Amino acid sequence: MGDLPSGWTAMTDGASLPVYDNTIEVNDGATTASFDFRTHRNAAGTHQIAKLGQSADKFTFPFIVEDVTNYGATGNPRDTFGKNFDNMLIKALRALVGSTLSPIPAPGEYISYGASNSSIVESVDISQLAERTTDTFKIVSNIVETVSTSSSISDSPKTSKSDELAPWQFPAEFSFDVQVSDGLTFGYAYPVTDLDGKKTYSQAELRHFGLAKGTKLIAIENYAGDPFSSPPPMPKMNGTLRFSKSFLRGTKTIINSSYGGLVNSKDITVCIGGGKIFFPKATLAVASVGITPKIWNRTIQWLPRTKHPLGKTYGELFNGYSGQSANKIAVNKTDQIISVKKPVRYIEATASFQFRPEGFAVWLANRGYEAFDFVSNEDHTIVKESIPDDNGSMKEVWLDGKGFQTKSERRWRGFTNYVPSDEVGKLVTEFTLDDNTIRWATANDGYDGTL
Repeated sequence: MGDLPSGWTAMTDGASLPVYDNTIEVNDGATTASFDFRTHRNAAGTHQIAKLGQSADKFTFPFIVEDVTNYGATGNPRDTFGKNFDNMLIKALRALVGSTLSPIPAPGEYISYGASNSSIVESVDISQLAERTTDTFKIVSNIVETVSTSSSISDSPKTSKSDELAPWQFPAEFSFDVQVSDGLTFGYAYPVTDLDGKKTYSQAELRHFGLAKGTKLIAIENYAGDPFSSPPPMPKMNGTLRFSKSFLRGTKTIINSSYGGLVNSKDITVCIGGGKIFFPKATLAVASVGITPKIWNRTIQWLPRTKHPLGKTYGELFNGYSGQSANKIAVNKTDQIISVKKPVRYIEATASFQFRPEGFAVWLANRGYEAFDFVSNEDHTIVKESIPDDNGSMKEVWLDGKGFQTKSERRWRGFTNYVPSDEVGKLVTEFTLDDNTIRWATANDGYDGTL
C-alpha cells in the first residue's frame, strides 16, 4: 500500500463490537436443558441497512449468534433432547430474541435506530450464517420508523377527552306515584252528612253530602256507641316512592339489612333538581332495598404505534398466534385510533318506600265477650269471666284499659307493624341531592337563542 495522503492515519485491524453471552433454558415437557449463546451486535455483512420511504423509513439491525454450548458436558441439550434437539434449538433462539437480557429487540419493541423518532420492530428473521455452518446464526430485526412524533410510548399524542359519562356520575332516578284503592277500614274516618234511607238522591247530591265535615277523624261506630260488625271497605290512598342510583364500588355502605319495618320518625323533604315533595313523619315506610352488580364498558383510545392500553396480548385479541408471539403485548400497527372497551364494575342501588297519608296503624274497638272481675273473697282475687245477657247468652261489651267492663268508656286500641326510625331519612338522603333550588335559564345561557 502506498503512502497515505497528508493528514490521514492508517486503519486499525478491526473495531471491537459489543458481545453478549446468554444462557437460555428450554424444556420439552418435563425435560430441561440449557443453551449458551454468544451474540455479536451490529455484525458486518452484505445486507440492506436502510430503506427510505415516502411515509416511513425501514431499517435492519443484524446480529451474529454463536452456539457456544459445551456439548461434551453432562446434561447437554443434544444428549438431553435427542431427536427433538433441532426443535429445541429453534425454541431457544426464539427465547433469546424475547429475553430481557438479550440485546436483540423483539417484535413490538420500540428502539431508537437510524431515525429521529422511535422505531418499532416489525419482525425478526432467523437464519443460518452459512450453508454448512450449524452453530452460527444470523438474526436480523426489521425496524420501521413510527409516524408519531412521540419520543416514547408513555409520551402519547394528546387526544380529546370523551364526553361520555359513567353511570355513577348521573343523579338518582326518581319516581313517586299515588293511587286510590279499596282497603279495610283502620278504625277511624271523616264524618259526612247522614242520609235518609226513605229518600232518593242524585249523584250530585251524593257528592255534596259525601264531603267531609271537618279535618278530624272519628271512630267508625253507630249512634249507640257500638262498632259495626262488618264495616265496608273504604277508599284509601297509597303511594310509592322509588329511587335508583349507581355507585362506584367501594364508595360507601348504603344498604342496611334492618330496614324492614321502619317508618320515618321525622318529616322528610325530597329535593330532586329543585323540585320538592314533602312527607310528614310516620307516613313513609321502607318497602324494599336492593343492590345489583353491573358492568360499564368504558371507551379507551388505542393510539397508533402504541401498546394496547389494557395490556392485552396478541393471543388474547387475535386468532392464529401461538407460543411467545401470543404472549406479547399487542401494538396498534395501523395509522388509526382504535376504540377499546374497558369493563368497569359498579353497583346499582334501588330503594322503594310505601306512602300512606294516615300512617301505618289500625285501631280496633276494645270490646270482648269476657272481662276481668273481682271475686268476693278476702283476697279480692281477679278472674276473667264471661259476660251473659239477661237471657244467659254471651254478649260483647266495652272494656276499659285494664280489661274490666265499662259503661263510660269507648276505647279503641291501636296497633302497627312499623317502628319509627331516623334510618328512613338517612336512606332517602343517600339517593337525593342537596340542591333544593330550581335554576332558571338566564341570558348567559342563551335562553333567547341557540344554546
